[in-house]
Amino acid sequence: MATGGRDSAGALERFTSARFLLQGVLEISLSRYVNLWLLIEGAPGTQRQAWTRQYNALLLQEVDYSIYGRGGVTFKF
Repeated sequence: MATGGRDSAGALERFTSARFLLQGVLEISLSRYVNLWLLIEGAPGTQRQAWTRQYNALLLQEVDYSIYGRGGVTFKF
């Protein structure tokens, strides 16, 4: 953690390059008023440091697979 202008954990060293992000979205209309959606995204070839145990001790997995997903329902009125 950076405190008092010092970076004791090396957190600032991870900001040394850019990442390329791919996203795909699927939206399905169930009825005139209801949609389902699914978003899948990933950063090929890179590992997000925020998703490693070095920066987040609450993670269950040891490895960041660089593929993330979200889903939901939208209602139209």
